[in-house]
Amino acid sequence: MKVLFLTDSLGLPRIFPEDEILYLEETYSQIVKNNLKNFDFFQITLTGELCDKIINQARGYLVNWRPDFIIVGIGINDARPPSLLIKLQENKFFKYILKIKIIKKIIEKLQKNFKKINLSTTSLNEFEKRANQLKNSFKDSKIIWLEIVCDNKYENTRPGVIYWKSKFNEKLKSIFGNDFLQLSGLFTNKKVFNSDNLHYNKFGHKIVSEEILKKINSK
Repeated sequence: MKVLFLTDSLGLPRIFPEDEILYLEETYSQIVKNNLKNFDFFQITLTGELCDKIINQARGYLVNWRPDFIIVGIGINDARPPSLLIKLQENKFFKYILKIKIIKKIIEKLQKNFKKINLSTTSLNEFEKRANQLKNSFKDSKIIWLEIVCDNKYENTRPGVIYWKSKFNEKLKSIFGNDFLQLSGLFTNKKVFNSDNLHYNKFGHKIVSEEILKKINSK
């Protein structure tokens, strides 16, 4: 059996901050790998990238490998709106100014009220197109797409992300049906994200890996 993982940074270990370090063997892909000894694995992970680039890597190089399972953990970068706050933090001057809490609060309020910024980074139609391209390119593979999730507090950094991830998940559910792996219900009242409200902590990876293994072992 062959398993292909397609992930963004949510599938990677973390080396910072110090109290949130996550080791490679604690990531969900490695946990799955360690529990399926007789399987072959390959992983494509591109940090900060959108679905088109990651999916095109798989379609461009691995179609003939014919994986039995494709585990997809991407989409949050597409669903979240651009961030005025993060853009300003890339500037040395504003990065210093934004250390002043009141200034940071003002910027957060401004971007919440800035309607244009509430558009997803990738359009919903384009995202649907890319998901279907993956499905059509790997017709013999079982594609398990992980629900796009983040902590509700991530809305403060990316206003509109809660709305758009819901819309994107609805589209994924319609495409992949029972192979759309729902996670939010499993995360309720549990601390599964790091302090950035986006990346999984050790416990989050553990839950995701357990659900992936259930899906694979049920086939």
